[in-house]
Amino acid sequence: MTGTIREKKKLQTRTTILETASDLFAAEGFQLSTSKIAKTAGVAHGSLFLHFPTREDLIDAVIRSFFEELNTRIHQVTETTGSLEEFLRQHLEMLEEKEAFYTQLITSLNSLPATTQRKLFAYQSTLSSHLLLLLEKEDIVAVAPHMLFNTWLGIIHYYLQNKAMFASEESVIARYRDEWITTYIKLIRKG
Repeated sequence: MTGTIREKKKLQTRTTILETASDLFAAEGFQLSTSKIAKTAGVAHGSLFLHFPTREDLIDAVIRSFFEELNTRIHQVTETTGSLEEFLRQHLEMLEEKEAFYTQLITSLNSLPATTQRKLFAYQSTLSSHLLLLLEKEDIVAVAPHMLFNTWLGIIHYYLQNKAMFASEESVIARYRDEWITTYIKLIRKG
């Protein structure tokens, strides 16, 4: 019984650290100190390192958690509706829920460790494969498959990285969601 209680407490501490780190990374960026994360999470600094031996491990875990949730939702869309529009809408909905975090992630990408950058690329590749499966059912223009996903991400990333120009006081995604979806579909569909 004690082992079970201890394991639950350990899991709860890990979850608290991850959620706190995600919120703080969203607000202050990825250069944030682990001591601030530990303090805000209400755990000892050493306890943070019991769960995440290095700062990079913590960053990777936060990013992995974000993309696991995103890819799970996208996989469900691919399996159930099979709709390109629903894929795009769900992708944006999830990004909007964590818009500040995702903006920090894409803005800070070049300053993150190379191994973290490669993992991020792999997570994005999973999303890309789901999009390409849906596009096989569509009558689309002849474009290299990787360009289809990169164009979609390019639209999103451009607006998020230039939030001050497009929607300084509100969610960029909420403001432009419908326009992005409509425009993207018009760009890739024949006719």
